[in-house]
Amino acid sequence: MLAKLATTNWQKNHRKKSNSQAIHNKKYKTLIRRFRADLHGGARIELIPLQRYHVLGIHLVMPIDHRIRIPKPDKKAGTTHVMGGIDQLICGTAIWLNRQIGNDSVAILSSDYRLVRAMQIARRYSRERAEKAGVLAMAKEIGIEWSNTIYPRAFNLSKCSEDDLRLILGSWPPPHRRPSRRERAAHRPLTRRDERVLIDRYVAIGVTRDRLPYSSAMTRLVRDFNAETGHRYSEQDAWRELLRLGKTGRLGKARTLGPDS
Repeated sequence: MLAKLATTNWQKNHRKKSNSQAIHNKKYKTLIRRFRADLHGGARIELIPLQRYHVLGIHLVMPIDHRIRIPKPDKKAGTTHVMGGIDQLICGTAIWLNRQIGNDSVAILSSDYRLVRAMQIARRYSRERAEKAGVLAMAKEIGIEWSNTIYPRAFNLSKCSEDDLRLILGSWPPPHRRPSRRERAAHRPLTRRDERVLIDRYVAIGVTRDRLPYSSAMTRLVRDFNAETGHRYSEQDAWRELLRLGKTGRLGKARTLGPDS
């Protein structure tokens, strides 16, 4: 989106000077540097690996989104268009995270009016309406019990005050700190022996890789790995290493015991 606003040539008859949303190249480069710094090592923004369950979550919001008519904001004539694929994927990911870590721990903050309103309406959807829309059948096919509490809270970022953001996120601006020397030392690159320990722990844990995040099995895996190797890896650190090892074909297969065994 930042690149889109920095290069307005894609918009016919819209020059930068006449476009209130356009970003000057100098400001664009500054924003990109800050964004990169916030992403690096999870300093302020933590990446969530995409899973197939996040994609399945789309089917719990798409039927609702296609059935509701949401007027355009600011009393403009007409209704908003249905969500695009990326917006639906954001909702699907949030639904699955909401199911895994709790309703009060997940919220969507977006300036997309349609996305926010659709999720707010979904949180008030009755069971009868959901059944008519085919959402109950889809939820049963996916293997979860449907209720409107599976949809996370959603807030319009463009209308949130700083007090609102503090209430939603716990603090604002989000905390940011540089890791200490001790923490940086604890996250030294894995040796071959460390990798072997991580692989063995993964194979023995009994949960397939795509079901590990936010599970008690992941907590046990990381605890045992750190105890044996002396590392201080977080669950996110260990997940990144599992993804890397999986891409090299060295990870092997877990002995499947269950989602939370």
